[in-house]
Amino acid sequence: MKTMSARTAVDRLLVRSHRRFPVCYSVTFRSTDGLIKGKGLVVEMSASGVMILGEGPAVETFLQLEILDKKCGSSIRIERAKVQWVRDGVFGAKIKQADPHELLHWNQRIKTLATTR
Repeated sequence: MKTMSARTAVDRLLVRSHRRFPVCYSVTFRSTDGLIKGKGLVVEMSASGVMILGEGPAVETFLQLEILDKKCGSSIRIERAKVQWVRDGVFGAKIKQADPHELLHWNQRIKTLATTR
């Protein structure tokens, strides 16, 4: 019989503070110091952040993000997002700062996803 470590048990019981939504948006990112640049796909978003498929920078790196929804031709710019984790070509970033208009657009997108899924 295989036993589960305490850490694994806690990971499986993780309670998220925000609902996640599966999406597929193109994203370009660069570190706030301009040394790191990249492209990827946003594959999940929530009210507080994103999961990006792409070669990510190190944990704790601050990024500027531009997320493009090709279906409606609009983009959302996030001035400052902090890389929270990196694993196997995927990374998560938490929104730290954005223009109020961009945050309004972000929150409207989340509300739309919540009502359509």
